[in-house]
Amino acid sequence: MSAIYGVFGAPSNQDATAMGRRLQHRETVAKEWSPEDHASALQATILDTARRQCERYEAVGVSLSGGLDSALGVAAIRRVWPGKKIFTFSAGYGAEDLELRQAAEVAEHF
Repeated sequence: MSAIYGVFGAPSNQDATAMGRRLQHRETVAKEWSPEDHASALQATILDTARRQCERYEAVGVSLSGGLDSALGVAAIRRVWPGKKIFTFSAGYGAEDLELRQAAEVAEHF
């Protein structure tokens, strides 16, 4: 049961695929994942995404916030496209803004 009429949760051992107006349920087999398995799968997904999203562009632009997520995006692009031109952009509250300083460090590093 959910707050949206006609929408229901699925058991944790199932996934669902929409086929037009029909929903196909499939039972999944649970796999025991080690922390290394999780890290490896996450890394592969991030790098594959960077590869696919940037492949058709000669140069890319990334908005750096000074946080981990935007730094990870720039690092992934640099890893899969070592020669690609990366332009970074940031906005903040002046030279003393910690996030701007962190964004500048990331931009200089990559």
